[in-house]
Amino acid sequence: MEYLDYRATLKRLMNDVEFVGELYTTFLDTYDTRINHILELMDACAYDALWKEAHGLKGASGTINAARLQACALELEEAARAQDAEALRLLRPRFAEVCHETAAHIRQWLVTHGDADAQINGD
Repeated sequence: MEYLDYRATLKRLMNDVEFVGELYTTFLDTYDTRINHILELMDACAYDALWKEAHGLKGASGTINAARLQACALELEEAARAQDAEALRLLRPRFAEVCHETAAHIRQWLVTHGDADAQINGD
């Protein structure tokens, strides 16, 4: 399973590289804040808010074909709905790693395709 299937995204969006770049940039605009919020909700076992945030992330990651992130968000949503603190504890390190790697893949795609801001603002 790939972190980012940009080929599928390009195909779905009729090979419009500029639009894919805008989509990825928009996704990253709130990414760090969103992920940090989800991690805080995980730590607090704030189940109701957490499953809703995870559900939203699942949809957003599906839109950009970020399959690993989408799968992690699904697991997170299910654990939060089940109010399973142990599952959340076990999922947290993998979720954080998948989030980090997904963002790195998006930024690399943006740099490769001419978005210099992604390289400057990436870290």
